[in-house]
Amino acid sequence: CFNNCDAITTPSHDLKNELINTFNIDEEKITVLPNLVDTNHFTPRYYSDNEIFTILHVGRFEKGKGVETLLDAFILLAKKYPNVHLLNIGPEQGAYLEKCKNRLSNENLLDRVTFAGFISYERLPEKYGIADLVVVPSEIYESFSYTVAQAMACGRSVIASKIGGIPETLGDGNNGLSFKPGNTEELFEKINELYIDEKKRIFLGSNARDYAVNNFSIDVLAPKYIEYYRSLLN
Repeated sequence: CFNNCDAITTPSHDLKNELINTFNIDEEKITVLPNLVDTNHFTPRYYSDNEIFTILHVGRFEKGKGVETLLDAFILLAKKYPNVHLLNIGPEQGAYLEKCKNRLSNENLLDRVTFAGFISYERLPEKYGIADLVVVPSEIYESFSYTVAQAMACGRSVIASKIGGIPETLGDGNNGLSFKPGNTEELFEKINELYIDEKKRIFLGSNARDYAVNNFSIDVLAPKYIEYYRSLLN
């Protein structure tokens, strides 16, 4: 397919480089166009409970998504702070989910974790609005993270793993924090840092919103997409 097509787009430079290195593709054939995020739908909405600190995870609840690392970090945090709560949104994954629930039960922390299951696209901004911060702990390759981009558009501070194109989605260090995939201690330290420093959470969230609007919004990207496809016709 790569050899037969005339042009390729990728949502990140990381994926572009992966394709070049893996398949020896001419780099002139590949154009980087980030994925679109509806920043008019994903907007800052604040429903946070001042007495509860909510950490949000959005995605499939499975090992490859780094949820075990997140769970380990959460357990450390929950033992330190009695008001920390973990909210998981996404399809439930059977036996693996039960294993994690059993572990939480053994730690007497099951009542401080919510497994909300699938949430519709229309209701997602409301759930981001509940969160004090969003964690994206992926341990499998992602070329672009919609969860990171959506959370940023909602003005939430984000902690994400340094894998694939996720650091590009997150942008520079002024929009969120990153950690080595699978490193429980580093993730715990990053969450703890933002738990303690509310001003930094607000600062990162505000910058994140601006970054998402300037880099992923339809208003910014639609003209670039149109220009690109017109260039192919010419």
